[in-house]
Parts: sequence; C-alpha cells; structure tokens
Amino acid sequence: MKKYIAILLLLATCFGASAQEKMKNKNKSTPPPSSKAGSTTDKNTDEISFWKNVRVGGNFSAAFGTYTYIQLTPIVGYVFNEKLFTGVSGTYIYQSEKLSSGAKLSYNIYGMSAIVRYSVYQGLFINAENEALNYSLYDAKSNTEQRIWVNSPFIGAGYISSFDNFRGPYIMALYNLNYDPNTTPYPSSWVIRIGMLF
Repeated sequence: MKKYIAILLLLATCFGASAQEKMKNKNKSTPPPSSKAGSTTDKNTDEISFWKNVRVGGNFSAAFGTYTYIQLTPIVGYVFNEKLFTGVSGTYIYQSEKLSSGAKLSYNIYGMSAIVRYSVYQGLFINAENEALNYSLYDAKSNTEQRIWVNSPFIGAGYISSFDNFRGPYIMALYNLNYDPNTTPYPSSWVIRIGMLF
C-alpha cells in the first residue's frame, strides 16, 4: 500500500511540475494584454512629446511712404532640450522706392535660413544662422540687372520674454559676417529682428 501511495505522490509531483513549466512557457511566449496597451501608450506619449517641442512663428516688419519695405519671415523649429533650439525659415522682402523724377523702383527678394539658438540664462540666448537671399543686383557698367544669391552668416544675441523652452516674443541683434554694401540688400552689417514663437 505504501508503495502505491509513494508512486501516486511521485506522479502528482511530476504532473504538477510539468503544468507549472507549461504555464511559464505560455507566459513567456504570450505577453499579457497590459504590456501591449503600455507600448501603445508609450508610442502616443512619444508623439505628443515630439509635437510639444515643435515651434512655429516668425517675424513681420513693414514701412510705408516714399520708401516701402515689407518683410515676412516664417520659422519652423524644434526644441531639443531647455537649452537648444534649431529651425529653418523662409524670407520674402518687397522693397519699392519713388524717385524724385517720378519713377518707381521695386524689388522682390526671397530666400531661406538655417537657425541655431542656445539659451544662456533666463530668456537670454545666443543666435547663429546662415541666410541665403536671392535678389536683383544692378550693374551700372552694363546698365542691366541680374538675380544673384548672396550668402550671409549671422551671429548675435537676443532675449525671449517667456523663457519656457523658446516660446514667446523675442528681440535680437545680429551681425552679418559677410557684409558687403555692394552685394547685399541690407543697409547695415547690423540687423535687429523682432518676432514670436508659439
């Protein structure tokens, strides 16, 4: 009798161990539903985090009268961390001038820029950008105009009133490292820009 009881206990132990091993393997091969839901949530969170760091905005300036100047510069960029912002911008400038003779000269300028900004301290930032503009250049010798591309690397600093990850109105002063009065649409090597990022 004792022999049969011992055999039954041995078989029960073997079946129990086998069942436990099967359950372990099943758990390994099939992840629980909660983990799948978690991965979807993580993916959605990553997408939200990406768009939270995207900034759009730019600057607009205008002057009217004998000399008319209109500039539109939209910006799209990304905040990598609380210190670093990079972006690209497009530029369109319209200029017109009424001469004393009654004639009117007008120009259309367009181009693009690559921008990097680094936050220094509570709204203060340094800015570096490379701008390429296309505009008409008058050649007095041949009395003709031709469109040319002018490359202008700018460096400078600025202040953004809300230092919450580069969001808010800003003002900055930039210096053109490649300034040439004969081949640039800017009247000075220094440029002041005022804009907004959302």
